[in-house]
Amino acid sequence: MIEEILIPVLILLGAGLLVGLLLTICAKAFAVKTDPTVERLRETLPGINCGACGFAGCDEYAEKAVKDGVPIGLCVPGADAVSVAMSRVLGVESVNVLAKKACISCHVCKTKETVEFEYRGVSSCRAAASYYGGDRSCRFGCLGFGDCASACDYGAITMVDGYPVVNREKCTGCGKCAKTCPRRCIAVIPENQRVTVACSNHDMGKKVMTVCNSGCIACGKCARVCPASAIQVQDGLAQVIYENCIACGKCVAACPTKCILPLDPELSAKKETIEEKF
Repeated sequence: MIEEILIPVLILLGAGLLVGLLLTICAKAFAVKTDPTVERLRETLPGINCGACGFAGCDEYAEKAVKDGVPIGLCVPGADAVSVAMSRVLGVESVNVLAKKACISCHVCKTKETVEFEYRGVSSCRAAASYYGGDRSCRFGCLGFGDCASACDYGAITMVDGYPVVNREKCTGCGKCAKTCPRRCIAVIPENQRVTVACSNHDMGKKVMTVCNSGCIACGKCARVCPASAIQVQDGLAQVIYENCIACGKCVAACPTKCILPLDPELSAKKETIEEKF
């Protein structure tokens, strides 16, 4: 009786050992040799595979940097720290990488009816956008289903009353949210910038006002008061030229629809004073 049980068990154990041995031999025989420099460079990267560098992920970027001479400094989430670490591994000079943050280019309109019809499809911005362009009155604005929040690996975007809000401390500027948004109403801008145009509507001013009282009407007041020529109106929408912006706040005060918003507490605290002065 014992032999009838023991013999099959031993056969199974032997077969398992044999298969394990064969797998080990095959693994060593067909192993792909890796470049130690690529491995060390890969360790310096954040590993979020966001694609902000222009490659499929951190592994590909590390390999391209070593084998094809792709420049360092393409990792936006890692910013200067990763650039310095990469330079040490490759023995090249580091480059300055400007950290970036996501901003919602759409303002909450509380004075207009923002929904044209009742959408009953999949709870997704992309799905809603494919159905007659979405249920919102503004054809450029946020659809409010939170695809951007779902795409964020850092929990930097939360939905508040159907509207995405960015936590700038958690945001790495990887741009996944911007790529996910079907309306392209999320901008990834330099971290050190203090104002943003919270509107994506390119329609004429009168048409904008029929769907939103907080949208850009392309009046040009912001551009006219800017002492640094940091704002221009193109295609019916004000746009900030961030390299010229001196964060004086005059555009914030001049905007009649208040769609130019301050991004830091210091400028927000000065907003009332600025409005009184200008």
